[in-house]
Amino acid sequence: MFFSITKIPDIRFPNNYQINNLWINCDNGWIQSGTTFYKGYDENYCKIIVNDTGAIIKHSTPRSFPLWHQEGIITNIDSTLSTQAWSDDAVNIDISGKITVAKSNIDLAVPKELLTIHQAQERIRQLLDKKLKQVPNKIKLFCSGGLDTLLLYSMFSTQSKIEFELLVDEHYEQDKFTKTNQSELSKFWGYKQIHHWSNPTWIATGSHGDEYFLRGPLIIAMLTAWNNINFSELLANNPDCYHYYHFNKYTKLWKDSWDNRHQLKKEYPTVDLLHRQIINILVNDHQHWHLGNTLTWTPYKDINIAKILLQCDINELIPQFLDGQLSKNLIVDYNPDIINYLSKYKNYNSRENLPNLIKNHHLTII
Repeated sequence: MFFSITKIPDIRFPNNYQINNLWINCDNGWIQSGTTFYKGYDENYCKIIVNDTGAIIKHSTPRSFPLWHQEGIITNIDSTLSTQAWSDDAVNIDISGKITVAKSNIDLAVPKELLTIHQAQERIRQLLDKKLKQVPNKIKLFCSGGLDTLLLYSMFSTQSKIEFELLVDEHYEQDKFTKTNQSELSKFWGYKQIHHWSNPTWIATGSHGDEYFLRGPLIIAMLTAWNNINFSELLANNPDCYHYYHFNKYTKLWKDSWDNRHQLKKEYPTVDLLHRQIINILVNDHQHWHLGNTLTWTPYKDINIAKILLQCDINELIPQFLDGQLSKNLIVDYNPDIINYLSKYKNYNSRENLPNLIKNHHLTII
């Protein structure tokens, strides 16, 4: 879902359309209807509408892709441009190339209702159930051995109507756009970890799983430090927890957050302000927003997941921080047999149980 809107053709893109003194430049996979261009699906899309005065960009909320701009150009691939647009910035361009930016309304507030972790799990399950009803036909799924892709597998395995292909290896086909823009694409970490086919293909990804399920180091560091919890000590005392090896890469983050906890509390004196900043960080964390003819189904890209969890008491969230306990419980909730294929540690010998998953999968579909 890469594009630029310019005054002259942008040769980095394989598709270039001139409409009313503007050029719409894009990768493959876009649908054109008159002077409107669309790519994606309801929860992860971009729409460019060109009229007599200029071009309007519409998108899912929060926006799934970054944006940069300067006079005469808006794009989501070139981070060298002078200005970055944040998630609450609505950016448009007129026929002369002038850029206008207006603030849009993104609700950063977390509901004040307190939830138990079990209530949170049930509400997240309800969200995921709704998304299961919208799974594209003949979707592919690559299991990494980690929590997020295994949860997707567990979800799919309960639905006889979902036809999905389990991938056992990484797959990346080049097209004109990926060849031309390898350097720029490599700047987005999510596009170092993506599959790509030149023909129209859907793939389910665990995009936003760590972050929106509150398993990302930065958010954990903020929440624990603000609540006077020394996460480094917790981690040291739990060497068998799922995140142990992965989180030991962040010793400086844990120390700095703990040492600066009083300053953090001054900056965000109420839990409401802290939560608003956390949501603000999360909605600006862009991960997968489609590539060429490969469309990514990203069910975890739902900020309500994070908001639900933030309604829980911090002490009930600790097992999720350390061990991904709520995520594990969701896997079991959908299909208890699937939890046996989870790796013991995140990003450490993560494929250790995948041979058994692959064997079981093939036996199931025969």
